[in-house]
Amino acid sequence: MSSGPAPRPASAPRDALAVLAGVIAGGVVVGAVESVGHLIWPPPPGLDVSDPATLVMIPNPAWMVVGAVLGVPATAFAAVRAFAPR
Repeated sequence: MSSGPAPRPASAPRDALAVLAGVIAGGVVVGAVESVGHLIWPPPPGLDVSDPATLVMIPNPAWMVVGAVLGVPATAFAAVRAFAPR
């Protein structure tokens, strides 16, 4: 048998806030990384964002991938750390 403390029962409001905190943290990290990428490599002058064919001209889409890769752990960290049982 287990001699450790009993597991904490699930709390729906607390879990919902953890998910919300994670989504916000992930969005902030992804937005920050992509903003830095656009500052380093600005879009070409005259880019028409309403035309999908011209969006392929955006330089270095690797920043979008880096933002997503860094956003996932930030999401998990914020959700777990901010609302972990104490």
